Amino acid sequence: MLLRRYLCQACGAVSAVGPAGIVFGRIYSAMAIGLALWLYGVRQASHPAIRRRVSPWPATTRDPARTLWVTLVRWIEARRQGALFGRLRSPPPAATRRQLAAQMALALDALALTTASSPSARVFDGATRAA
Repeated sequence: MLLRRYLCQACGAVSAVGPAGIVFGRIYSAMAIGLALWLYGVRQASHPAIRRRVSPWPATTRDPARTLWVTLVRWIEARRQGALFGRLRSPPPAATRRQLAAQMALALDALALTTASSPSARVFDGATRAA
């Protein structure tokens, strides 16, 4: 994705401007990450089901028995280390991945400004604000 960059004439700082929901260093948008966390933590969906719903790319055929979506695990571990959605409060150190995903999804839901009745829509909105 191309971002528009602006150079401050006074101090030389560079600002990048792009669409809402961009997460620095991630291929997926904040909304996709939030939806995946909600599906995993709150809805208790399986990794393959979440991947089919969130990812535009098919799973690789080199390991068809694989049941773990590594990207989802990376997002959860990045949050545990404070490298994703920094506006959210720190997670409890002993939380399981599902518990951490549920905590993040509910925190994103709380950040939403929309009054949508669908929790996934609120998580989408909250993730945009948290990015």
